[in-house]
Amino acid sequence: MGEKFLNFLEAAGENAAFAAELPRFVEEVKRIFEPAEIRVPGWGSPRRALGHVCGNEAYEKMRQAGAIAENPVEWAEQILLLERAKTLFLS
Repeated sequence: MGEKFLNFLEAAGENAAFAAELPRFVEEVKRIFEPAEIRVPGWGSPRRALGHVCGNEAYEKMRQAGAIAENPVEWAEQILLLERAKTLFLS
């Protein structure tokens, strides 16, 4: 669910219909799951969004091979997205 939620959250920043559904969606997730069960990929991981799909060694190989963009702006956007998700779910 985590990666799909991040996609939804990103879309909500660009689309009013998604943004309107966001509070209801978050409340429903909080109703269904215990706080300890709610986790978004990348929380606490230096790899951020890729934290749920590969370990440190695999991440480094992918980075060295050029499969992961060295784009600080994109990294900042991912960090802000993850922090927003944390705030929504943990508030």
